[in-house]
Amino acid sequence: MAVELKEKVICPKCGEETEVAVRKSLNTRQDPDVKQKIMDRSMFRFHCPKCGQQIFLNYSFLYHQVEDRMMIYYAPDSNSYQEAKDAFDGNFKVNGVDPMLNPQVTELFQRRIVRDLNVLCEKIEIRDAGLDDRVIELMKVAYGSMMQTRNPEQKVQEMLFFRKKDGGYAISFLNQGKGFASVDFSRKVYDTMEEEFRDLLPASPEDSQYDIGFAWAMELYRRNEERKEKQP
Repeated sequence: MAVELKEKVICPKCGEETEVAVRKSLNTRQDPDVKQKIMDRSMFRFHCPKCGQQIFLNYSFLYHQVEDRMMIYYAPDSNSYQEAKDAFDGNFKVNGVDPMLNPQVTELFQRRIVRDLNVLCEKIEIRDAGLDDRVIELMKVAYGSMMQTRNPEQKVQEMLFFRKKDGGYAISFLNQGKGFASVDFSRKVYDTMEEEFRDLLPASPEDSQYDIGFAWAMELYRRNEERKEKQP
């Protein structure tokens, strides 16, 4: 079910105020083109009707990739993050959220909350590749530490998964929004990481862990080290 809200946008160039309809609930089954609009950012571009200035619209929304049983809530600020958590926890009074969002439906979906558009696109890319984003985050911890050791002059501020043109996998390392290195990895390496942490991962990615990122992965590494220390 499509949900739209009206937002007032003030042009930073000419000061013109315009009311814009923004889509708060997106569904790939209802709109097959919506994924591409997110990936190329065209969904967030608006041109001032008075002066033509391009404006980037940054607002929270819920993305349903129905065919893959995935929901991602984009929540760029603390208020929308709490909104997202309330929605996934079954609070039906959340403003602008699809009223069909209920526990009977959501428990069948992988649910994620992200705060950055790059991460939103990455989550979609990971799912489209048939991979588990939890394993990818664990790999980032391992490769990030290695990359920081090899390139001490560069601070790793962000790591993003991407698929190469030849179908392979890689992780890109960024500093101040610019990539300075990348590392390729094979499906065998991915499978090895998944096997090492299998016992610590919930049985299904459709669990109640919504914020799967670096902090989450670091905590799992800590638990894994504790487990190793207890082994005879």
